Amino acid sequence: MNDPQRAGGPVDLSGSLRALRKRAGMSQTTVTRKTSVSQAQLSRIEAGDAIPTTEQTAELAQAYGATPDERDRLITAVAALSTQFIDSRVILQKGNTHNFQKQFREAEANAKLIRSYQPSMVFGVLQTRAYATAVFASHRQVVDRDDAATSVNSRMTRWELLTDPARHWRLIMHEAALRWILRSPALMVEQIDRIAEASRLPNVELGIIRLDTVAQDTAPAHSFHVFDDESVTFGTETGTALLSDPDHVTFYRRLFGEVAGLAVYGDEVRQLLADLAAKYRAMPDEADPKGPA
Repeated sequence: MNDPQRAGGPVDLSGSLRALRKRAGMSQTTVTRKTSVSQAQLSRIEAGDAIPTTEQTAELAQAYGATPDERDRLITAVAALSTQFIDSRVILQKGNTHNFQKQFREAEANAKLIRSYQPSMVFGVLQTRAYATAVFASHRQVVDRDDAATSVNSRMTRWELLTDPARHWRLIMHEAALRWILRSPALMVEQIDRIAEASRLPNVELGIIRLDTVAQDTAPAHSFHVFDDESVTFGTETGTALLSDPDHVTFYRRLFGEVAGLAVYGDEVRQLLADLAAKYRAMPDEADPKGPA
């Protein structure tokens, strides 16, 4: 644990806040009575499972009697942690792909409401094993074969989270994501059937933006995921950003509302899926030219 009074070096945010509280002789219950931070929030912050806002950090520092220097260092640490970028080359290194999948699953498991947008692929939580295997195989030049297999297994466990009635999912995807024939028409039929199954779950609101939808101003080119009102992740070709700054979260919540307004839902979604599946069933199912993954 870092000494919260130390003038230099990196700050262990959770450890420093915990040390300041103990130095002040305060219990978590006492802190929640003196600040706007709930005991559940404080517990997660001190465990390193949540990042406080700058306002909460300043409030806690004041309650703990922190010095101005300690307060400033904590706020600087919060700002640094609130915006992180993980380079794709790092994620794809041996062992990291699987670990990143585990972190993503943990973010979903800790959230009660997940709002996700995906313009070009099927959501990881909805992917069949064959689809996920093909996705990870597309990085075979850089992803270790065993790590890819472990990552697929990890991704498959996320379906359990989807079917948990205690968790609500709002998923918006583009029809274009289903027009890519990944590996074979038969693979796509299986994948579309899985999506249709998910659309019937009572805790899942699945929307699809049709190809002929007219978007006036809203056309985000990258996927993003909002976990409760606490954090956002979004991915690009070069990496993944992890954001917990309230302004960023508010921006992506608003953006999600805009794309959600462009989608169709319910029976209209299931009819679109049925039409696509029928189209793929009518196609010759040619062997995968790349061979098995």
